[in-house]
Amino acid sequence: MKKYFHLLSILILCGCSNNELPSSSYPEHQYSEIADLMITYDRGFDIDENDHFLYFYSETCYYCKQIKDEVIDFAINKHFPIYFIQANDSIPSNHNAEEINQTIKSNDVNDLFVGATPQLVLIEQGRIAKSILDTIYIELELSYYR
Repeated sequence: MKKYFHLLSILILCGCSNNELPSSSYPEHQYSEIADLMITYDRGFDIDENDHFLYFYSETCYYCKQIKDEVIDFAINKHFPIYFIQANDSIPSNHNAEEINQTIKSNDVNDLFVGATPQLVLIEQGRIAKSILDTIYIELELSYYR
């Protein structure tokens, strides 16, 4: 019995020392699969759909990688219109939550502040309705539209 316990302990410890991302219940996806949904920052309000998400991400962001498969799967399955904007130096960034919350109800692209990546922005009737920064809350928001 002790042998099995030691063997089980070793297997658990070996599995925990791995620095890879947690496994996802979604199929593995690449951003190239949703190339038609990639837009530039300045087009955030120029979308045909009145209501849509804007998803700000970076391919090098650890947290973006954690939810990449889920967000791309959401887009592929067309649960709700979502457009992807790769964060770069030309986008106003590093704003705090208070500054971002002040932009709610704005319809000006200059008010699309990015606090960090990933960030999910809900545009309703051509105005910023929500701006979500945490991966847990992004996943929760997407689950409402599945």
